[in-house]
Amino acid sequence: ACRLEHGTVTFKTWENPTDSIDIFLKVHFFNVTNAEGITKGEKPAVKEIGPYVYSEKRMKIGVEAGELSDTIKYRQKVYLQFEREMSSGSNEDLVTFINVPFVVRNT
Repeated sequence: ACRLEHGTVTFKTWENPTDSIDIFLKVHFFNVTNAEGITKGEKPAVKEIGPYVYSEKRMKIGVEAGELSDTIKYRQKVYLQFEREMSSGSNEDLVTFINVPFVVRNT
């Protein structure tokens, strides 16, 4: 077991873990290149695009001791920031997906 006490290095690392470690989300997509054709019955043509890379920042807010002495209550916020230099595409790229549940339901 680990004891978390305000003001300690352990608590600060637990509360804001991305202050001491970098976390990245790296995503590739399969972009549909013939969306119009699909509506006419063509098989989907896809092209893999990416990576799109995002840095992740995590922080716990509203940290307070729980009703029991061994619990802590908090909410966690996660922020993603697009990393242009690490990505091969732009954050403004348009990506076309197939809505698989819709297709399955309507076939």
